[in-house]
Amino acid sequence: MRDNGSRVLIISSWRPDPNKAGNVLVKFAMRFTHPITKKSHKKYLSTGASKGWFTTKARPSKKTSSGKERLLVSDIKNSQLITQVTQELNKLVDDYIAEVTGVTPKKAKRILTLEEIAKPFDEDGNLYGKAFRAWHERVKPANNTLKTRVTIYNRYIEPNFDTRISITKFASMTDEIQNLINVSSMHMARNLHIYLKMIFDWSVENGQITLTQDPITNNKVKRRVLTKSEEQNKKREDIAEKYLEASEVNYVLRLIESWTDRSDNQLIADVLRMIFLTGMRPSEVLGLNEDMLDFEGKWIKVHWQRASKINQMRLWKLLILMKRNVTEQTLRLRKVSVRFQ
Repeated sequence: MRDNGSRVLIISSWRPDPNKAGNVLVKFAMRFTHPITKKSHKKYLSTGASKGWFTTKARPSKKTSSGKERLLVSDIKNSQLITQVTQELNKLVDDYIAEVTGVTPKKAKRILTLEEIAKPFDEDGNLYGKAFRAWHERVKPANNTLKTRVTIYNRYIEPNFDTRISITKFASMTDEIQNLINVSSMHMARNLHIYLKMIFDWSVENGQITLTQDPITNNKVKRRVLTKSEEQNKKREDIAEKYLEASEVNYVLRLIESWTDRSDNQLIADVLRMIFLTGMRPSEVLGLNEDMLDFEGKWIKVHWQRASKINQMRLWKLLILMKRNVTEQTLRLRKVSVRFQ
Protein backbone atom coordinates (compact mmCIF):
# COMPACT_ATOMS: atom_id res chain seq x y z
CA MET A 1 0.00 0.00 0.00
CA ARG A 2 1.29 3.45 -0.88
CA ASP A 3 2.39 5.65 1.98
CA ASN A 4 1.08 9.04 0.85
CA GLY A 5 1.66 10.53 4.28
CA SER A 6 5.35 10.96 3.55
CA ARG A 7 4.88 12.44 0.07
CA VAL A 8 4.56 16.12 -0.71
CA LEU A 9 3.96 17.75 -4.09
CA ILE A 10 6.29 20.71 -4.53
CA ILE A 11 7.30 23.20 -7.21
CA SER A 12 10.91 22.59 -8.20
CA SER A 13 11.20 25.65 -10.45
CA TRP A 14 9.05 28.26 -12.16
CA ARG A 15 9.23 31.39 -14.29
CA PRO A 16 6.79 33.77 -16.01
CA ASP A 17 5.41 32.42 -19.29
CA PRO A 18 6.80 34.72 -22.02
CA ASN A 19 4.09 33.65 -24.47
CA LYS A 20 1.04 34.14 -22.28
CA ALA A 21 0.45 37.13 -20.02
CA GLY A 22 -0.63 36.20 -16.50
CA ASN A 23 0.61 32.61 -16.86
CA VAL A 24 3.66 30.94 -15.36
CA LEU A 25 5.74 27.97 -16.47
CA VAL A 26 6.02 25.43 -13.67
CA LYS A 27 8.04 22.27 -13.02
CA PHE A 28 6.77 19.90 -10.35
CA ALA A 29 8.47 17.38 -8.06
CA MET A 30 7.45 14.92 -5.36
CA ARG A 31 9.32 14.91 -2.06
CA PHE A 32 9.22 11.63 -0.15
CA THR A 33 11.11 9.61 2.44
CA HIS A 34 13.66 7.24 0.98
CA PRO A 35 12.80 3.68 2.09
CA ILE A 36 16.44 2.76 2.79
CA THR A 37 18.28 5.89 3.88
CA LYS A 38 15.17 7.37 5.57
CA LYS A 39 16.22 10.76 4.22
CA SER A 40 14.26 13.23 2.13
CA HIS A 41 14.34 12.39 -1.58
CA LYS A 42 12.82 13.98 -4.69
CA LYS A 43 11.51 12.80 -8.04
CA TYR A 44 11.00 15.29 -10.86
CA LEU A 45 8.73 15.41 -13.89
CA SER A 46 10.99 16.01 -16.86
CA THR A 47 9.52 13.96 -19.71
CA GLY A 48 7.13 14.71 -22.56
CA ALA A 49 7.17 17.34 -25.27
CA SER A 50 7.38 20.14 -22.72
CA LYS A 51 10.23 18.47 -20.76
CA GLY A 52 8.17 18.68 -17.59
CA TRP A 53 7.14 22.33 -17.95
CA PHE A 54 3.45 23.22 -17.56
CA THR A 55 1.80 26.57 -18.22
CA THR A 56 -0.98 27.74 -15.93
CA LYS A 57 -2.44 30.86 -14.38
CA ALA A 58 -0.93 31.62 -10.99
CA ARG A 59 0.32 34.51 -8.90
CA PRO A 60 3.10 34.04 -6.30
CA SER A 61 1.86 34.64 -2.77
CA LYS A 62 5.14 34.39 -0.85
CA LYS A 63 8.64 35.79 -0.93
CA THR A 64 11.98 34.22 -0.10
CA SER A 65 14.33 35.60 2.56
CA SER A 66 16.16 37.46 -0.20
CA GLY A 67 12.94 39.15 -1.33
CA LYS A 68 12.33 37.10 -4.48
CA GLU A 69 8.82 35.94 -5.31
CA ARG A 70 8.04 32.35 -4.35
CA LEU A 71 5.36 30.26 -6.01
CA LEU A 72 3.55 27.63 -3.93
CA VAL A 73 1.40 24.72 -5.07
CA SER A 74 -1.54 26.39 -3.31
CA ASP A 75 -1.13 29.39 -5.64
CA ILE A 76 -2.13 27.22 -8.61
CA LYS A 77 -5.92 27.06 -8.91
CA ASN A 78 -5.96 24.58 -11.81
CA SER A 79 -7.11 21.47 -9.93
CA GLN A 80 -6.99 19.28 -13.04
CA LEU A 81 -3.30 20.08 -13.53
CA ILE A 82 -2.52 19.34 -9.87
CA THR A 83 -4.33 16.00 -10.11
CA GLN A 84 -2.50 15.09 -13.32
CA VAL A 85 1.02 15.82 -12.07
CA THR A 86 0.30 14.20 -8.70
CA GLN A 87 -0.72 10.95 -10.39
CA GLU A 88 2.32 10.97 -12.67
CA LEU A 89 4.75 11.71 -9.85
CA ASN A 90 3.18 9.11 -7.56
CA LYS A 91 3.75 6.52 -10.27
CA LEU A 92 7.39 7.59 -10.60
CA VAL A 93 7.86 7.31 -6.85
CA ASP A 94 6.10 3.92 -6.72
CA ASP A 95 8.35 2.55 -9.46
CA TYR A 96 11.45 3.94 -7.79
CA ILE A 97 10.59 2.45 -4.39
CA ALA A 98 9.82 -0.89 -6.02
CA GLU A 99 13.28 -0.83 -7.60
CA VAL A 100 15.27 0.00 -4.49
CA THR A 101 13.35 -2.36 -2.21
CA GLY A 102 13.73 -5.28 -4.60
CA VAL A 103 10.07 -5.70 -5.54
CA THR A 104 10.99 -4.98 -9.15
CA PRO A 105 14.75 -4.50 -8.82
CA LYS A 106 16.56 -2.14 -11.11
CA LYS A 107 19.02 -3.95 -13.34
CA ALA A 108 22.39 -2.30 -13.75
CA LYS A 109 24.00 -2.44 -17.18
CA ARG A 110 27.29 -3.48 -15.56
CA ILE A 111 28.21 -4.56 -12.06
CA LEU A 112 30.84 -2.15 -10.76
CA THR A 113 33.87 -2.92 -8.64
CA LEU A 114 34.35 -1.84 -5.05
CA GLU A 115 36.89 0.74 -6.20
CA GLU A 116 34.53 2.24 -8.80
CA ILE A 117 31.90 2.75 -6.12
CA ALA A 118 33.83 3.54 -2.94
CA LYS A 119 37.17 5.15 -3.85
CA PRO A 120 37.08 8.86 -2.89
CA PHE A 121 39.49 10.40 -5.41
CA ASP A 122 41.56 9.34 -8.39
CA GLU A 123 45.29 9.97 -8.84
CA ASP A 124 44.62 13.48 -10.15
CA GLY A 125 42.54 14.44 -7.11
CA ASN A 126 39.18 14.28 -8.88
CA LEU A 127 36.08 12.70 -7.33
CA TYR A 128 36.04 9.07 -8.44
CA GLY A 129 33.80 6.53 -6.68
CA LYS A 130 30.16 6.85 -7.68
CA ALA A 131 28.80 6.41 -4.15
CA PHE A 132 31.38 8.81 -2.77
CA ARG A 133 30.66 11.35 -5.51
CA ALA A 134 26.90 11.15 -4.88
CA TRP A 135 27.44 11.63 -1.14
CA HIS A 136 29.83 14.54 -1.73
CA GLU A 137 27.42 16.32 -4.07
CA ARG A 138 24.46 15.78 -1.75
CA VAL A 139 26.07 16.64 1.59
CA LYS A 140 28.83 19.09 0.57
CA PRO A 141 30.83 17.98 3.62
CA ALA A 142 33.12 20.06 5.80
CA ASN A 143 36.86 19.48 5.43
CA ASN A 144 37.15 17.46 8.64
CA THR A 145 34.32 15.14 7.61
CA LEU A 146 35.82 14.74 4.15
CA LYS A 147 39.25 13.88 5.57
CA THR A 148 37.70 11.29 7.88
CA ARG A 149 35.93 9.57 4.98
CA VAL A 150 39.10 9.51 2.91
CA THR A 151 41.01 8.08 5.88
CA ILE A 152 38.46 5.29 6.27
CA TYR A 153 38.94 4.19 2.68
CA ASN A 154 42.74 4.55 2.63
CA ARG A 155 43.45 2.90 5.99
CA TYR A 156 40.66 0.38 6.40
CA ILE A 157 38.98 -0.60 3.14
CA GLU A 158 41.78 -0.50 0.56
CA PRO A 159 44.43 -2.36 2.65
CA ASN A 160 42.02 -5.10 3.80
CA PHE A 161 40.03 -5.85 0.65
CA ASP A 162 40.79 -6.34 -3.02
CA THR A 163 39.11 -3.24 -4.40
CA ARG A 164 38.92 -4.85 -7.85
CA ILE A 165 36.26 -7.30 -6.70
CA SER A 166 32.64 -6.67 -7.64
CA ILE A 167 30.37 -4.92 -5.19
CA THR A 168 28.22 -8.06 -4.99
CA LYS A 169 31.26 -10.07 -3.89
CA PHE A 170 32.16 -7.41 -1.33
CA ALA A 171 28.60 -7.41 0.04
CA SER A 172 28.87 -11.15 0.66
CA MET A 173 32.07 -10.82 2.75
CA THR A 174 30.11 -10.13 5.93
CA ASP A 175 32.47 -11.94 8.32
CA GLU A 176 35.53 -10.06 7.07
CA ILE A 177 33.71 -6.72 7.22
CA GLN A 178 32.39 -7.36 10.73
CA ASN A 179 35.82 -8.46 11.99
CA LEU A 180 37.35 -5.24 10.66
CA ILE A 181 34.73 -3.21 12.51
CA ASN A 182 35.25 -5.17 15.73
CA VAL A 183 39.04 -4.69 15.84
CA SER A 184 38.83 -0.94 15.17
CA SER A 185 38.59 1.71 17.85
CA MET A 186 35.08 2.84 18.75
CA HIS A 187 35.49 6.14 16.91
CA MET A 188 36.86 4.61 13.71
CA ALA A 189 34.45 1.66 13.85
CA ARG A 190 31.56 4.11 13.89
CA ASN A 191 32.92 6.00 10.88
CA LEU A 192 33.68 2.75 9.06
CA HIS A 193 30.09 1.60 9.54
CA ILE A 194 28.84 4.95 8.17
CA TYR A 195 31.11 4.63 5.13
CA LEU A 196 29.94 1.09 4.43
CA LYS A 197 26.31 2.17 4.71
CA MET A 198 26.98 4.90 2.14
CA ILE A 199 28.42 2.28 -0.24
CA PHE A 200 25.60 -0.23 0.15
CA ASP A 201 22.79 2.36 0.09
CA TRP A 202 24.04 3.68 -3.24
CA SER A 203 24.52 0.15 -4.58
CA VAL A 204 20.94 -0.85 -3.75
CA GLU A 205 19.53 2.36 -5.15
CA ASN A 206 21.38 1.91 -8.44
CA GLY A 207 20.74 -1.79 -8.94
CA GLN A 208 24.25 -3.01 -8.13
CA ILE A 209 22.92 -5.24 -5.34
CA THR A 210 19.44 -6.09 -4.16
CA LEU A 211 18.02 -5.12 -0.79
CA THR A 212 18.39 -8.71 0.42
CA GLN A 213 22.10 -8.57 -0.43
CA ASP A 214 22.69 -5.43 1.66
CA PRO A 215 24.52 -6.74 4.77
CA ILE A 216 23.78 -3.65 6.86
CA THR A 217 20.05 -3.54 6.15
CA ASN A 218 19.84 -7.26 6.98
CA ASN A 219 21.88 -6.82 10.19
CA LYS A 220 24.63 -9.14 9.01
CA VAL A 221 27.09 -6.30 9.60
CA LYS A 222 26.48 -4.37 12.81
CA ARG A 223 27.94 -1.45 14.70
CA ARG A 224 30.62 -2.25 17.21
CA VAL A 225 29.60 -2.24 20.88
CA LEU A 226 31.84 -1.98 23.93
CA THR A 227 32.79 -5.16 25.74
CA LYS A 228 32.27 -5.31 29.51
CA SER A 229 35.96 -4.73 30.20
CA GLU A 230 35.98 -1.76 27.80
CA GLU A 231 32.94 -0.30 29.54
CA GLN A 232 34.66 -0.62 32.92
CA ASN A 233 37.84 0.99 31.59
CA LYS A 234 35.84 3.85 30.11
CA LYS A 235 34.09 4.45 33.43
CA ARG A 236 37.45 4.50 35.23
CA GLU A 237 38.79 7.00 32.71
CA ASP A 238 35.73 9.20 33.19
CA ILE A 239 36.15 9.11 36.97
CA ALA A 240 39.86 9.87 36.73
CA GLU A 241 39.15 12.81 34.45
CA LYS A 242 36.27 14.35 36.39
CA TYR A 243 37.29 13.93 40.03
CA LEU A 244 40.26 14.97 42.15
CA GLU A 245 42.09 12.33 44.15
CA ALA A 246 42.39 12.78 47.92
CA SER A 247 46.08 13.66 47.57
CA GLU A 248 45.23 16.35 45.02
CA VAL A 249 42.58 17.83 47.29
CA ASN A 250 45.01 17.91 50.22
CA TYR A 251 47.54 19.66 48.03
CA VAL A 252 44.97 22.30 47.09
CA LEU A 253 43.99 22.86 50.72
CA ARG A 254 47.62 23.15 51.85
CA LEU A 255 48.23 25.63 49.06
CA ILE A 256 45.30 27.80 50.20
CA GLU A 257 46.43 27.62 53.83
CA SER A 258 49.84 28.90 52.72
CA TRP A 259 48.31 32.13 51.44
CA THR A 260 49.50 34.07 54.48
CA ASP A 261 48.88 37.39 52.79
CA ARG A 262 45.14 36.72 53.12
CA SER A 263 43.46 36.89 56.50
CA ASP A 264 40.66 34.54 55.45
CA ASN A 265 42.80 31.81 53.93
CA GLN A 266 41.98 29.29 56.67
CA LEU A 267 38.26 30.06 56.39
CA ILE A 268 38.35 29.44 52.64
CA ALA A 269 40.20 26.17 53.15
CA ASP A 270 37.65 25.05 55.74
CA VAL A 271 34.74 25.89 53.45
CA LEU A 272 36.26 23.95 50.57
CA ARG A 273 37.11 21.04 52.86
CA MET A 274 33.49 20.93 54.01
CA ILE A 275 32.25 20.96 50.41
CA PHE A 276 34.60 18.15 49.44
CA LEU A 277 33.86 15.92 52.43
CA THR A 278 30.07 16.33 52.51
CA GLY A 279 29.00 17.18 48.97
CA MET A 280 27.11 20.22 50.26
CA ARG A 281 26.46 23.16 47.98
CA PRO A 282 28.59 26.29 48.51
CA SER A 283 25.50 28.23 49.58
CA GLU A 284 24.61 25.52 52.12
CA VAL A 285 28.08 25.60 53.66
CA LEU A 286 28.03 29.39 53.85
CA GLY A 287 24.66 29.21 55.58
CA LEU A 288 25.80 26.92 58.43
CA ASN A 289 25.51 28.02 62.07
CA GLU A 290 25.86 26.33 65.47
CA ASP A 291 22.19 25.31 65.63
CA MET A 292 22.67 23.14 62.55
CA LEU A 293 25.60 21.12 63.98
CA ASP A 294 24.83 18.01 66.03
CA PHE A 295 28.17 17.19 67.66
CA GLU A 296 26.80 14.26 69.67
CA GLY A 297 25.14 12.54 66.74
CA LYS A 298 27.84 13.81 64.38
CA TRP A 299 25.30 15.15 61.90
CA ILE A 300 24.91 18.38 59.94
CA LYS A 301 21.33 19.53 59.52
CA VAL A 302 20.90 21.63 56.39
CA HIS A 303 17.76 23.77 56.65
CA TRP A 304 18.54 26.79 54.52
CA GLN A 305 21.07 28.34 52.17
CA ARG A 306 22.85 31.62 52.32
CA ALA A 307 21.93 33.69 49.28
CA SER A 308 24.72 36.24 49.51
CA LYS A 309 25.90 36.75 45.96
CA ILE A 310 29.15 38.36 47.12
CA ASN A 311 30.31 35.37 49.19
CA GLN A 312 29.29 32.87 46.54
CA MET A 313 31.01 34.91 43.86
CA ARG A 314 34.23 34.97 45.87
CA LEU A 315 34.03 31.22 46.36
CA TRP A 316 33.41 30.46 42.69
CA LYS A 317 36.27 32.76 41.69
CA LEU A 318 38.47 30.73 43.98
CA LEU A 319 37.33 27.47 42.39
CA ILE A 320 38.18 28.86 38.96
CA LEU A 321 41.59 29.94 40.21
CA MET A 322 42.22 26.47 41.60
CA LYS A 323 41.25 24.85 38.31
CA ARG A 324 43.59 27.09 36.34
CA ASN A 325 46.65 27.10 38.57
CA VAL A 326 46.61 23.82 40.47
CA THR A 327 45.29 21.14 38.15
CA GLU A 328 43.96 20.80 34.61
CA GLN A 329 41.29 18.41 35.75
CA THR A 330 37.75 19.61 36.34
CA LEU A 331 36.93 20.03 40.01
CA ARG A 332 33.85 18.03 40.92
CA LEU A 333 32.44 17.68 44.42
CA ARG A 334 32.07 14.14 45.65
CA LYS A 335 28.88 12.95 47.26
CA VAL A 336 29.91 11.33 50.53
CA SER A 337 28.38 10.78 53.95
CA VAL A 338 27.57 13.95 55.86
CA ARG A 339 28.81 12.51 59.16
CA PHE A 340 31.67 14.23 60.95
CA GLN A 341 34.76 12.16 61.62
